[in-house]
Amino acid sequence: MKEMKFHKASASAPGKINLVFAVGALGDDGYHEAHSLYLALNLRERVDVVGPADFGLSFRGDLPARHLASIPTNTDNLVVKAAKALAEHVGRTDYLDNIFGVYKTVPVAGGMGGGSADAAATLAALAAAWGVGHHPDQLAALAAKLGADVPFALYGGVANGVGRGDQISPLPAHQLPDTHWVLWLSDQGLSTPAVFARFDQMQIEAGGDPRAARDLPDLAAEFAAVNTASDLAAMMRNDLQAAAIDLLPELKYKIEHFEKLGALKAMVSGSGPTIAALCQSAEVAKRIADQLSHDGEHAIATTGPAEGTIIEDLETNEPDEGDFGLNHGAN
Repeated sequence: MKEMKFHKASASAPGKINLVFAVGALGDDGYHEAHSLYLALNLRERVDVVGPADFGLSFRGDLPARHLASIPTNTDNLVVKAAKALAEHVGRTDYLDNIFGVYKTVPVAGGMGGGSADAAATLAALAAAWGVGHHPDQLAALAAKLGADVPFALYGGVANGVGRGDQISPLPAHQLPDTHWVLWLSDQGLSTPAVFARFDQMQIEAGGDPRAARDLPDLAAEFAAVNTASDLAAMMRNDLQAAAIDLLPELKYKIEHFEKLGALKAMVSGSGPTIAALCQSAEVAKRIADQLSHDGEHAIATTGPAEGTIIEDLETNEPDEGDFGLNHGAN
């Protein structure tokens, strides 16, 4: 075998919830202006990149089988799109000469940015492997072209998002203690475009115009006044929640049930259908998650804020036969 160098790089990025999601006017480009307050969660997506090798893309993780089975493993996946975008940016063409392995913890199609975290981790891991800049500031513009949530996955923490939510300004979170959450996963998915379309239709049905200008809040100023979990609960809101509930009415029951179990505040995360519930303490979050699990529901207890992308591992040396699945194609 011809002697060659190989790389193995791993990076992780966090899932997120939108503490506030305020939707503005529908633009001529088909997108809405939006202001979002993002919180990164300690649910991390890890991407391992190994090459040169025959292309492969595989997913595993502690999620319901439906979630993992629904993920495309071809070039339509955001992992591959991120690799292609970085390759074009740095003048390379060999982005498919890699094996990509993804370990998922973020619910799929749940409004929590799992695919965006995969894209951010791919950008960081491949940039590290290729020896190009992998700091969030160096990748943010590229990330924004991949999706509105991808730049935030680079930064993590707490951030204000404007534009389509993709223009990210990190916010100081030192005044906010660790927050405790329970996530309730749905057995059904919701399409983000379908939720936005229903949001627009509901405005029309109420006599409004989706293209009309709407006042959007100054979320950075609102967040500056937050010091406790109760303050945060009072601030939380989601303009898409009514549309998500209209498409999937069981979400209303889930929100009400969470609050009966003792959550400070529960709401649809992003475009849904995951429900995120803020709890007063780790003990309350564990109790609620245990109760839901006992009832046969899929619930996850987690915390935030969390760090953005982290380079977990980077190696460059000579390949051994079978090392990291080299030349064995897709897993």
